[in-house]
Amino acid sequence: MANTTKKTTTTQTKAELVDELNKAKNENTEMANMLKQMQEQMAMLQAQINMQAMNNNQVVIKQNDDITRTVRVVCLLPYTFSLTTRKYGVGGKVYTFEKYGEFKDIKFTDMQDIINLFEHRFEEGWVVLTNKKDYDDLGLGHIYDSVRNKDTLDRLTSLEYDDCIDTILNMNEEMQDIIIRLIAKRLANGENLNYNRIRDLEDNGFEINTLVDLLRAE
Repeated sequence: MANTTKKTTTTQTKAELVDELNKAKNENTEMANMLKQMQEQMAMLQAQINMQAMNNNQVVIKQNDDITRTVRVVCLLPYTFSLTTRKYGVGGKVYTFEKYGEFKDIKFTDMQDIINLFEHRFEEGWVVLTNKKDYDDLGLGHIYDSVRNKDTLDRLTSLEYDDCIDTILNMNEEMQDIIIRLIAKRLANGENLNYNRIRDLEDNGFEINTLVDLLRAE
């Protein structure tokens, strides 16, 4: 009887050891999985931190660029015109253009203030920018495809293409006045323009020759 009891006890002890070993293996597997998950979560968190830091750096760089960046502005008026950073120029900066085609490189931060006051003048084409990025960054991207640049006005006021008269007649009165003044100035400076097209404009009520005489008398 004694020997039988001893064998049974030994057999039960081995079974318990095997069970404990299996439990330990399972626990180790679970811990390994948990550790892996924690490592993955830490990696994701670090990636988010790195991305946020990168975005913050980009914002700082963009702000620094805006502080030092300039925007080229071209005046398309045949007379003196000023842009100001404050209403009526009081307490602000004043940028004065003396003639058609004159340009100034204006600080981007000043341009933000100028646009708040003179957006309608940019929309009307009195003054223009020289590239699409500046239009977009200053919130004027919606007018980029519609405004006429200096090259377009030069061709228009030289009366060199067939539909130039119709183009002028379809403009608003302010732009018509600007175009007629530019045409008259060309004639006053001795340029030879298409006589028939000048006569067409005269027939539509634009007193170009009278204006030419006035300019020559100045």
